[in-house]
Amino acid sequence: MKQLVKKGSNLNWASATSKPPFLQPAPLALVSFAFISLLLIMDLMDLRRIENRLNHFLEDQALRIIKDVGRTPRDSLCIFWRYALVFSWTTK
Repeated sequence: MKQLVKKGSNLNWASATSKPPFLQPAPLALVSFAFISLLLIMDLMDLRRIENRLNHFLEDQALRIIKDVGRTPRDSLCIFWRYALVFSWTTK
């Protein structure tokens, strides 16, 4: 059984085998930091992939809108000339 015994001015672990505590603070902090870093890196990679997909989608939508806007006046002009020609033939 381990007991904390005060020897001089320092606190030491005293037991039959004199083992240190199971989890040392420095390695535990290092492993925790590495784990949290990996999680953050994975989240950033996921965000980058989502951002790329969103940008691709928005570019496709913008191109579709531009094509529709360019096609609308042309279609309107064709309809206008079609009616103008029909009207001009019927009035003669």
